Amino acid sequence: YRTGTNYSAPHPYQVRDILVNTSHIVQISENGDFSRRLNEGLITGVSSGPFCTLVVNNGQHSSEMVVLEDFREIQKMLTRKELLHG
Repeated sequence: YRTGTNYSAPHPYQVRDILVNTSHIVQISENGDFSRRLNEGLITGVSSGPFCTLVVNNGQHSSEMVVLEDFREIQKMLTRKELLHG
């Protein structure tokens, strides 16, 4: 999650474990934008990618979260119900 609000400077992020109800995930997609921004030095606090975006249904609305993991690894984790790093 982002820890700063200065939009002209590199954005500091922190990684934490999350637990997501797999029945609420409506979409998983690779997030090349975060990888590009990390390579350009616009993201700090994260050492490397790849990144994926999860769309989670929260009842009346959906939330997006970026996770620090490969697309196929996320699929494997979800079937094993492991924690994701996001």
